[in-house]
Parts: sequence; structure tokens; C-alpha cells
Amino acid sequence: MTFEAVYLVIALILVLDAVLFLGPLFVFAPKLWACRVKGLSDYMEFAARYVHGFDRKWLGDDPAPVEVLLGTPDLQSLADLSNSIGIVRNMRWVPLSLRLVESLAISALLPIVPLLLFKYPVADLARNFFARLTGL
Repeated sequence: MTFEAVYLVIALILVLDAVLFLGPLFVFAPKLWACRVKGLSDYMEFAARYVHGFDRKWLGDDPAPVEVLLGTPDLQSLADLSNSIGIVRNMRWVPLSLRLVESLAISALLPIVPLLLFKYPVADLARNFFARLTGL
């Protein structure tokens, strides 16, 4: 059996690990999607009311003459509302991240790394590493 025959097994291991460890996370997808849609709907409705009130207070026909715009908490609240909507908008519908997938791939491939020593001796690997590192 050649070393290259192991490549198919490695790919199969990666796919099997992904199905076994990442697949169950898709169970949460419908609930997370529904939560995201409801959150966006609620926040957008609230934001529309807030922005309408802000517009009426500061830009309308009768702006508030007694309050100074500089330092008003209305502007900070508007920015906070925008950040809150951004958090809901960026909510993932599957609890996966690139870091989780990378960690899973590394943990699946790490035990297979010693097999490389059958094809590439340590001395050759070290020589190639230092040659690339020093540029010689």
C-alpha cells in the first residue's frame, strides 16, 4: 500500500468528523433563525419609532430650542440602537465559526502527522525548513 493511498482515508476522516461533531449543531438552526428574524423585526420597529421621534424633536418644524445638540444623550442612544441592531443582524443561524472548523480539522489531522515521517525523514524536513528560513 502506497503512502498516497492514505489521502483518501484522511479526506474521509475529515468529512466523518465534520458530520459527527458539526452536524448536531444544525439542530439549533431553525430556532436561531426564528430568533434572528423576530429580533430584527422587533428592533426595526423600535428603531423606526425612535428615529421618527428623533427626527421630530431635532429636525422637525419645531426643533427643541432649549436643548443644546452637543452632548445630548439622544445622539448616543441613536448610536447604541444602531449597534444593537448590528448585533442582531450579524447573529449566525448555525453556531459555527471558522475557528471551530479549524480546531476540528487540526485535531483530526494532528494524530495523522506522524505518518508523514514515513515518507519524509525528520532530517530532510529540518534541512528544508532551515533552508527556507535562511534562504540558502
